[in-house]
Amino acid sequence: MRKKNIFKETLLVSQEDMALLLHVNKSQWAMFEIGERDLPNDAKLKLAKLLAVATALQEGQQKTDQEILQEGKINELLNKYINDNYIKQLSTLRKLETIQRKYHEALRTHHFICLLQNDNEISTKHQTLLQDMSNKAKNTMERHGLHVQLDYEVKLKTLQYEEKLLKKRLKKSDSA
Repeated sequence: MRKKNIFKETLLVSQEDMALLLHVNKSQWAMFEIGERDLPNDAKLKLAKLLAVATALQEGQQKTDQEILQEGKINELLNKYINDNYIKQLSTLRKLETIQRKYHEALRTHHFICLLQNDNEISTKHQTLLQDMSNKAKNTMERHGLHVQLDYEVKLKTLQYEEKLLKKRLKKSDSA
């Protein structure tokens, strides 16, 4: 009959350490674990106390200083991520607004030039100038086009979703 090693699964306690805690040798403890040998009564009493402590740990007790320190580090890191995310959102939003503004300016310029080019009274010299202006507007529209705007919109939405996840995790960490 094989016995379950509670301590090895729930705690980082080696066979050597357990044997030392119970004042038995390692082979005695190892054979007890696999059900081939019994322990002395005083070792059984110590084992019962250790099992009671292990059970109490599983039921949840006061947090240790180390746990509180680790949770503090998590909260610090989450707050840093939230702040970094906020800066990235602002930067992405500004870039998106700039790209949208330049695109719409170029689009209005292109429409304006199209209207002027239809005027028969414009000289060839002015037609060449209008063509150059039209090319500049088209290039600007391409560099700041709807596909580029979509890319920034997706980045912004991703950052906003990440922010929600970080805040949710921070709230969960605060309530724990």
